[in-house]
Amino acid sequence: MDFEDEEQEIGDFFGDVGGSGSEKENEDDVPTDADVLNRIMKKKDAAKARGERKQKNPNPKFGPNEVTGKRGISALYEEFKDFKPNEELDEFENVEAMMKKIEHWGHLLYPRLHFDDFCKKLDVIGQKAAVKLHMRHLRNDTGPYDPESTSTKPSGCSPNST
Repeated sequence: MDFEDEEQEIGDFFGDVGGSGSEKENEDDVPTDADVLNRIMKKKDAAKARGERKQKNPNPKFGPNEVTGKRGISALYEEFKDFKPNEELDEFENVEAMMKKIEHWGHLLYPRLHFDDFCKKLDVIGQKAAVKLHMRHLRNDTGPYDPESTSTKPSGCSPNST
């Protein structure tokens, strides 16, 4: 076996390593690293030209959807469903225990705010119609409000009521 045959065999094994021929002979070839890098750089340049910025640490949302969601007021309602104040403790200690539970729930719901700021924001969000409707359903023991429910009549209304 001569040198040219060995070179041809190695070339067949590794593909066209020497660079002879076109860079892309076939449409099915995988793009080279240089092609991918050039495409990425073009996209970044286009994004800079448009003025787009990628937000590195986006702030979590805190609105009616979070308050009425499964980790929202429903979770707090379930937390206090079986709560009984300890009669041996002072009234203020019982209130303090309740506030600690509420503070913990607030931290789980939106950890970036201090409890005072959380309460202020929750007060504003609590004025929204979706939150009021959700609370009405929780108070009437009809469960959380489900917009896809088949019932079109509000719960707690009788046909004879005015």
